Amino acid sequence: MRRERLWSVTFVALLVFIFFNQIVGAGLNTGTSVYLESTGKGAGLAGIGALVFSISSGIFRIVIGPIIDKRGRIAVMMAGAAFYLVGSLGPLVANEETFFVLWRVIQGFGMAAGTTSAFTAAADVVPVSRLGESVGYAATSQAIAMSIGPMLAIMLASSSEPASMYVGLAICALCMVLVALLCRYEKNPGKLPASATYRRRWESGEVGKEEGGKDEPIEPDSLKHSDASKESSKCLLGDLFEMKAFRGALPNMLIAAAYAFSVFYAGVFGATIGVENPGMYYLLSAVAMLVVRFLSSRWFDTVAPVKLMAVACAAGMVGFALALATMGAEMPARNVLFYGAGVCYGVCTGIVTPLCQSVAIKESPADRWGGATAFFYFTFDFTIGVVSALYGVAIDSLGYAPVIVCTMVFVALSFVSAAIGFPREEGAAKR
Repeated sequence: MRRERLWSVTFVALLVFIFFNQIVGAGLNTGTSVYLESTGKGAGLAGIGALVFSISSGIFRIVIGPIIDKRGRIAVMMAGAAFYLVGSLGPLVANEETFFVLWRVIQGFGMAAGTTSAFTAAADVVPVSRLGESVGYAATSQAIAMSIGPMLAIMLASSSEPASMYVGLAICALCMVLVALLCRYEKNPGKLPASATYRRRWESGEVGKEEGGKDEPIEPDSLKHSDASKESSKCLLGDLFEMKAFRGALPNMLIAAAYAFSVFYAGVFGATIGVENPGMYYLLSAVAMLVVRFLSSRWFDTVAPVKLMAVACAAGMVGFALALATMGAEMPARNVLFYGAGVCYGVCTGIVTPLCQSVAIKESPADRWGGATAFFYFTFDFTIGVVSALYGVAIDSLGYAPVIVCTMVFVALSFVSAAIGFPREEGAAKR
C-alpha cells in the first residue's frame, strides 16, 4: 500500500522551529557560564541561574499543557519565541545579578513553551500512520541543534565581545518568530494534507469552524472526547496533564535516571580515571544518536515499540557495563572502552526518547496532546534534576562504581516498565 504523505511546508517549518528553539535553549544553558566567567561574575551565579532556569521551565510546563490544548499550538509557539527573544536581549540592557536571575526565569518560560507546543504541533500536521516517524524527525532536529547550540554559544561568549552570544541567540529567537508565521495551520486546516490529524479533527467537528478559518474549541457537549479524557478533566492533575501519556512517560523517566550520569558526570569520570580525551564521549554519543534517530524514525510506526525498546536498553546496558569495565582496564584499552560506552549511550538515547514520546502521544486523545507532551517533558526534566543531585552525593561518598551499577538498574527497570505498559501491536496505538 502507498504510504500517506508525511512532508509538507508546515511540517518542515515546525522542524526548523524546533531546531532554532533548541539552539537558543542549549546555547543559553551552556554559554551562560562562559559569559559570566568572561565578565567576572563567577560560577556561583551560573549555578543559581541554572537552578532558576530548571525550576521556571518545570513550573511553566505544568500549566502550559491545558493552554496549548485550549488556546492553540501556534499562539504558544509565538509566546515561547517571544520569551526567548526578551530573555536573550535582556542581558544586553541590564546584566546585574538580580536582573540576570529574571532573564533566566524568562528563558525557562521560553524553553517550556517552545518545546511543548512545537512537538504537539508536529503531531497535528502528519497522518496518524506516520506519527511516530514525525516525532523521530522532530527529535533529530532537536538533537542536531543540541550539538550546534553549545558550540555557537561558547564561541561567541569566548570572543572579545562576550555579549555577542546574546546577540546571536536573539537572532535565532527572531528566526523562531518568523518561522512560526509559516505554521499557522490552525487558521487554514483545509490546506493540510488530507490525512493530517488536525485536518481530520477539523473536518469531523472536534475543533470548530468559524468564519475566516479561526479555530476555536466547540462546546463541551459536542466534543468527541474519549471517556478517559472526560474523567481526567474532573481532577486538577487531569486538567494539567494527560495521564494516559504515563505509559510512554514512565519508561522515559526511568531511563532519564540513567542518562543523568552521562549528561553530568561521564566527562568528569573519564578525566578521573585518566582517559586521554573525555570529551570524545559526548562527540561519539552525539554522532551515534543522530545516525540512529535518522534511521530509526520510520520504524516507530512499523515495529512493535517494545522490540525497539529492547534494542535500545540492551545498548544502554552494554554502554554502562563498558564504563564500569574502564575502571579496571589498562591503557589504551581504557580509552577504547570509554569511547565505546559513549557510542552505546548515543544509540540508547537515540531510540528511547522519541520512541517513548511517540507512545505517550499515541496513547492520548488528540485533543489532549498538549497536556501529554507537557507531562512527558516535565517528568523527564524533573527526574534528571533530582537524580543528578543524588548522584553527586553518592559519588562523593561511595565513588563511581556503585552509581554506574545504579544506572544499569534504571535501564533494566525502564525496559520492564515498557514491556508491561507499551502496546503490543506494531507502531503503538492506532487512533
